[in-house]
Amino acid sequence: MEDPNRKGLSWKESQFGPREPSWSYDPPIKAIEKVCRQKLEIADGSPCTVTFHAQGAFNKLYLVETPHHSTHKKLMMRVTLPVDPHNKVRAEVATLRWVKRKTDIPVPAIICFDDSSDNDIGFAWMLMEIMPGTSAYKLWRKMTMDQKTALVERVAEYEDQLLRASSEANFRHIGSLSVDDGEEENESPSPKPGRIVDHHWFMDDHFNYDDPDNEEEDIDWINAFIKVAMKLLALLPKTFPSLQRPSERTYLWHSDLNMNNILLDDEGNITAVLDWESLSCQPLWVSTQVPHFLLATRPRERQPLRDGYADDDGTIENSTGLDNEGKNTLFWDHLMQWEQTQLSKVYNARMEQLRPAWEQERLDGALKRDFLLAAHQISLFCINVGYMEFWVDMAARGKVRDLMKVLRSRTYVKMAGDEESEHWDLSDDEDSDSEEDSSDDESDEEEDGSGAEDAEAEDAKVEGAKAEDAELDDVKAGDVKAGDVKAVAVSSKSD
Repeated sequence: MEDPNRKGLSWKESQFGPREPSWSYDPPIKAIEKVCRQKLEIADGSPCTVTFHAQGAFNKLYLVETPHHSTHKKLMMRVTLPVDPHNKVRAEVATLRWVKRKTDIPVPAIICFDDSSDNDIGFAWMLMEIMPGTSAYKLWRKMTMDQKTALVERVAEYEDQLLRASSEANFRHIGSLSVDDGEEENESPSPKPGRIVDHHWFMDDHFNYDDPDNEEEDIDWINAFIKVAMKLLALLPKTFPSLQRPSERTYLWHSDLNMNNILLDDEGNITAVLDWESLSCQPLWVSTQVPHFLLATRPRERQPLRDGYADDDGTIENSTGLDNEGKNTLFWDHLMQWEQTQLSKVYNARMEQLRPAWEQERLDGALKRDFLLAAHQISLFCINVGYMEFWVDMAARGKVRDLMKVLRSRTYVKMAGDEESEHWDLSDDEDSDSEEDSSDDESDEEEDGSGAEDAEAEDAKVEGAKAEDAELDDVKAGDVKAGDVKAVAVSSKSD
C-alpha cells in the first residue's frame, strides 16, 4: 500500500550501489504556474512562464519567468521527491536562511516554500532566486593556478565563518537545522539542530526496508561485512568518550562542496555556493577535513608535464564532458590530483591563519574521521572489505593507520596460519606510478631521454619501498595472530 506522504516516489534498481529514487509521474507544469501566480500575486493576464530546466537525484528544477513582476523577473522552482517528507525541505530552508543571515556566503534567497505534498503540485517545493555564474567544474581547466588559489582561500574564509557562526549559536547537538511548526513562512531567528536529514537514511527506500533476499551466493559476502562491522563496534568506546558534559559543540558543515556546487564569474570569483540540502551540524572533528572538491583520489606531489603524455587518440573514453585539448584523459586526471594535493595545503594554511589551533584540531580528529569513514564504507557494502578489516584490526591494536592511505594501497596479502607474513604496500608516493611510467598504454616518454632516467629512479624507489616495508612495525608477521584471517590475496591499482 502506497504511503500517502510519499506519493509520486518509486525506486528503481541500479547497476551499482543502492536503488535509486525516481518519479512515478512528473509534476504538472500548469500546477507549478498556478502556485507561482498565487505566491507572487501575478494576475491571470500577466505573463508567467514555467519551463523544465534540469533534474537531480531528488529534485526537478523549473525556470519561472515573470517579466512584468516588480522584483522577481526570473526564479527557480525546485520540486522535491518525498524521500523524507517535510523534514528535507524544512531543513534546507532553515539552513539557507541561517547561512544567508549569519555569513556573507552567496546562497540563493528562499522566496517561499511548502514542505508538504498537500498542494496543487502534489510535491513539496521551494521557490528561490537564480544565482549567477558558471560551475567551477566547467571553468576549472581554463583557470590559472593563482585564480584557483584565491578560490580555495575564499572557501576557507567561508568555512571559518560557518565555524564562528555555529560557535556563537552554541549548537550542541548533531542534526540538521530546522524551523519550528508555525514558522514556515518566516525566517526563524534561532534555528537549532534537530532530526538528521541525510541521504544515508532515505536512500534505497530505507523507510520501507524489507528483509534482504537471502540468496545463498550472497551469504558469505554479507557475513564478511557483518564481521568487520562488529569489530568496528568494539572499537567505538576506544575512539569516542562514553560521556561528555557539557555536550560537544557542533558546527554546520557542507559535506558535498564539489565543483558543480560552486558558481564563478569570468574572473574566477565565487558568485554562489549551492546544494545545502541534507546537511547537518557535526562535531568539530568532522569540519576539520578539506572540502570535497579538494579530495584527491591519490595525492600527487610532482606536477605532471603535458608533453610527457600521449595525445588523445580516442582509445580512452572521455566521460567528463570537458575539452581534453588534444591530450588523453590520464593527463587531466593526474593534473587534477596534483592540483588538489597542492590546493589542500593552501586551504589548511589559510585556515590556520584564521584559526591558529587548526592544525592541532585536524590532528586530534583524524582517528574519529577515519572511524566515521569506515562506518560509512561498511554501510554501503564497499568492495574494500579486506582493506577495512585490516584498518580496524590495526586500530584495535593501537597501530592507527590513515584509512584513506590503506584504501589506496596497491596490494595486500593476508596470511594463513604461520606460513606467510602479512604484507601491505602503504606507499603513498604517487611517483611509483607517475606519468612517465604509464607509457605502456597511455603516455609518451619525453624526447630528451628523461624517461630512461625516470625508469632507473623508479627502480631505486621500488627497492627502497621494499626495504621500508620490511621495517614497518604494523606489517610484521608478529603483528597478526596466526589464524586471525583466512588467506586472501588481492591486488588493485588506484589509477
